[in-house]
Amino acid sequence: MPFLPWDSASSLRSSLTVGRKLFELVIFFVVAIFLGAFCAWEPEVYKGAFLSLLPRQRRARVSEVMDRSADAIADGSSAAASR
Repeated sequence: MPFLPWDSASSLRSSLTVGRKLFELVIFFVVAIFLGAFCAWEPEVYKGAFLSLLPRQRRARVSEVMDRSADAIADGSSAAASR
């Protein structure tokens, strides 16, 4: 019987742990992409839900900042596409 320099049971546990972590990583990316696409589909719904978490006196300003940020991103991406 040949001598194995490692314990096969611990090697199997390590492989299963790595496999589990890779599976979790793949699931995380799938969920992140799905949620990103879902939120991009109806942004006003999610913007309203986010704003409802804030104090009423701050909502108008935060909404304005969010709109300006979205416009800047849209302008930047259209400018980059036209180059």
